[in-house]
Amino acid sequence: MVKNNIKNSIKTKLKNERKTLLNRYEYNIQESPKGLIFTFKDLKVPGEKYLIIKHRQSKKRLSKKITKNQVIIDNKIIEELLKLIENTENYQKNKNIYKNENSEIFDIYIRDKVWKYEFLIRINVKHRIDNLNLKNKSDIILTPYKTKNSNLSFRLCKTKSKTQNNPMKNTNITKTKSKSIKLNNLFNITPKRDALYIFLMKKEEIPEDLKIIIKKRETKEIFYMDHLIDKLTFKIKWEYFLDKGSSYNFYIQMNNKNIRLKEEFTYKFKEMKCVKARIYKTKKDNISLKSKLKKEL
Repeated sequence: MVKNNIKNSIKTKLKNERKTLLNRYEYNIQESPKGLIFTFKDLKVPGEKYLIIKHRQSKKRLSKKITKNQVIIDNKIIEELLKLIENTENYQKNKNIYKNENSEIFDIYIRDKVWKYEFLIRINVKHRIDNLNLKNKSDIILTPYKTKNSNLSFRLCKTKSKTQNNPMKNTNITKTKSKSIKLNNLFNITPKRDALYIFLMKKEEIPEDLKIIIKKRETKEIFYMDHLIDKLTFKIKWEYFLDKGSSYNFYIQMNNKNIRLKEEFTYKFKEMKCVKARIYKTKKDNISLKSKLKKEL
């Protein structure tokens, strides 16, 4: 018992010392043809160090050795991350990136090993990381972002080709009057503390392939809301898509066509404000969202 207490005391002291030393480092991320390049400065702690990419939901992780103060995150890493999570229960049921086009979140650490002790130190965001991303041939995109605690995480999700990505290029999608009638008063937009919800007000007349998309104006990045089991609820957590100072447009997707979410399609729409965002009607009667975040989630 005494030996265990001594070991724990030594380990805690050692961990605190290493954490203090490691937190003095600086780094930057650059986008290049090779991928996302992490370059560390003042990482002058003896021993081997690794960049750890840890899946938030399953806790599975991937390590990449920091060599000459650099780590390159390339397309091979995306494939490795997909293999890492493909057998997890949540991924199989709800989060299959290829089928449902939802996001998977990975948290980023530095792994430090001293003797038999291993420490994971969370990486903080110390500079702007806007508009950085990495995309593979299957249109899976890896995007760094800043969490509410100013830590660095990766968002892995499916995107579409540029021609599919731009809903405004579908010139005939709003001309089907029968579909417009079905959509009237259907969507009840409800922001809550944990997430943004959209409830469907009619059980009948709902296409099986109906999806709701949120598109970031600044980067054209697309986020698909989760369609919950009850089939009448769409949900997306704020942390999965909402960035400081950004604006978003809503789209409805069905029959492989994208339609802008208009006021007439919503249920008793009024401008909404919450701590995280303002949801409003544009001059063209479209529904949009403006972030009110004072710091990143």
